[in-house]
Amino acid sequence: MPSPDGNANEDEQKEDDVGSEAEREQSESSDRSSGTEEPKSCLSDTKRPRRVQAKAQHVTVPAVKPRHESWEAWECYLQEYKLHTHQVLATIETMSCDLRNKKLAQSAAAKRGQIVDMVPPELKVFKRVYVCTHSVRPKHRCSGVRPRQFSRYTKCPFKMTAMLFLHDHKWEVTVRNAVFEHNHHVSSDVFKTYASSRGIAEEENKSSVLTMLAGRSKRSKIFDFLLERSENVTKQDVDNMVAKFRTQEQHVEDDDAVAEVIAKFLAADSLNMATVDESEAGHSA
Repeated sequence: MPSPDGNANEDEQKEDDVGSEAEREQSESSDRSSGTEEPKSCLSDTKRPRRVQAKAQHVTVPAVKPRHESWEAWECYLQEYKLHTHQVLATIETMSCDLRNKKLAQSAAAKRGQIVDMVPPELKVFKRVYVCTHSVRPKHRCSGVRPRQFSRYTKCPFKMTAMLFLHDHKWEVTVRNAVFEHNHHVSSDVFKTYASSRGIAEEENKSSVLTMLAGRSKRSKIFDFLLERSENVTKQDVDNMVAKFRTQEQHVEDDDAVAEVIAKFLAADSLNMATVDESEAGHSA
């Protein structure tokens, strides 16, 4: 038989529960009236999606040769370097020799009368700054309706500066301020996906493709032909080749039609005169 004290404790506990429930209802009612009620999520804490932070990679690439005889030698070397190390680089800054000489003439040393080594103007370019394409923010050309869905921008630290420097009374291209490190994956498979690394490398294959285009060969046949010869192309690249060839062919047909009309006009009367203007591309305007 329960004791009177036990019944009294149970009654007090029920009264406390009822009082707490009434306080919660009163608090929720006041929140709704004041507009401060927190919205309830339709997802539970266990089902709520979480943003995963990708771990940054640090890929070190081989350094370039520091000195080169001329800009032509440097450009030739750079193309081979990018191909063998599977990198796509962009030039973000160029300084001409004229601008460099202008800055040297206005320098404090020149104003004090000291001898300053001016760069020969015939060299044209004094400095070029190269970065990885993953360190360049893309230009937004859209209207804002559907923003860019993909960007390769990763704040890649790769950077190097090629500039003219006087060595033993001879101007040479010297590489300085270089950081040969990327924060993204660098490999031959990734390199092949870039548009700048794709195309037809062999001149013989280019001639064969032009012959196939002139013969109205199917795009799939052209694509298979290039793959058999280990050319790095996609179906979209072949589509672009066909479209470009058709455009050039249309220009030729238009020029022939214009020439035929002018010939008939001049033959109709000896007093008829005609002139034809050509655009910079060599097409009749």
